[in-house]
Amino acid sequence: MEARLRHCVAGGELVAFRRSARDENEGAGKLELIALSTRPDMVSGGDVLVQVNVPAATRLDQVVISLNGRNVTASFQPGRAPGSLVGLVKGLTLGRNTLTAAANRRVAAARLALINHPIAGPIFSGPHQTPFICETASFALPVTGGTLGPPLDADCSIATRVDYVYKSTDGTFKPLSNPSVRPADLAQTTTNEGRTVPYVVRVETGTINRAVYQLLTLHDPKTDPAPSPWTPPAAGTAG
Repeated sequence: MEARLRHCVAGGELVAFRRSARDENEGAGKLELIALSTRPDMVSGGDVLVQVNVPAATRLDQVVISLNGRNVTASFQPGRAPGSLVGLVKGLTLGRNTLTAAANRRVAAARLALINHPIAGPIFSGPHQTPFICETASFALPVTGGTLGPPLDADCSIATRVDYVYKSTDGTFKPLSNPSVRPADLAQTTTNEGRTVPYVVRVETGTINRAVYQLLTLHDPKTDPAPSPWTPPAAGTAG
């Protein structure tokens, strides 16, 4: 179990899919749209994390971002990279969507095609295979125990859940039923950045494309805000 947790915690960095959209004209003074959370043609579930790269001479508050003609600029905030905006774009329709970014006449606008698929798929592998056996009722949750229970629909969907576990000073992982309370036997760990932090792990479990996924990251909910594109877990990754 420890090896599994360490692998997932250390490997959870976000990868930017740099299949970007630029204006057809080449040269300086362009906006750029980049899908961060997935390839632009493999979006699912109606939302996608996007970064807008803005030329140095253009103020961030001059940029207007639209999805299928609907203004979604309010969903964006300054990103960690200088001269960038990052936003979670929601409300995509099934199939092809168009995201645009514009500022002023001196800056070339950007356009990005986003292909949205159902959260249950299929995305790239063709029609769903039949027959299909859903196993959420037998999927055992590590450390916290129990199973995911019966599916909510014919596509083997479950409600996304978040659990917390911690590493004990005796070397085992235990459930953390109340994340705001730190157990007396809570161990510490050192991150890749050299920080010593409580060994508390956030475990998110859900389904996508008729498959169960789990995301694990160091996160202390007693001191850190909920993870988001703008508030990543302060603990970083385990060494």
